[in-house]
Amino acid sequence: MPHAPRLTSEAYFPLWQPAIENARSKGSANDRPFKLDFWGKALPWFIEPPPKVRFKAPQKFQPVECGPAVHALTAFLSSQDRLLAAIGESHGLPLDLLKITSPFSRRLHYTVWSSFCVTAVHHRRHLWQAERVADQLLSPP
Repeated sequence: MPHAPRLTSEAYFPLWQPAIENARSKGSANDRPFKLDFWGKALPWFIEPPPKVRFKAPQKFQPVECGPAVHALTAFLSSQDRLLAAIGESHGLPLDLLKITSPFSRRLHYTVWSSFCVTAVHHRRHLWQAERVADQLLSPP
């Protein structure tokens, strides 16, 4: 079972790679600022810490076992490295025109750019949650 911080990113990697490769093979290029689509604006509003609305993650994205904290941190940092690599591979491409289907709901379609932004917000939420846990553990009883 993957560690909890990687579940979301792991779902996106198989979607980003073909979209990036397809755009690169077509010779797509971008020299303008990116624009967020509807979901790229709406989803961060829901998940930016502290969350304004709480909702349960889909079953396949709920962690069953997180293991020791040191493993969770290692997995999170590895996920960050892979995310940065994917962003690097997509340099110069029109990310706000490349559509993918959400790994969370087949009914949602948004751009690679929006998914990168949503993933960044989601990772900030994990960091915010970790800070809250650390504060609770370090506060005197």
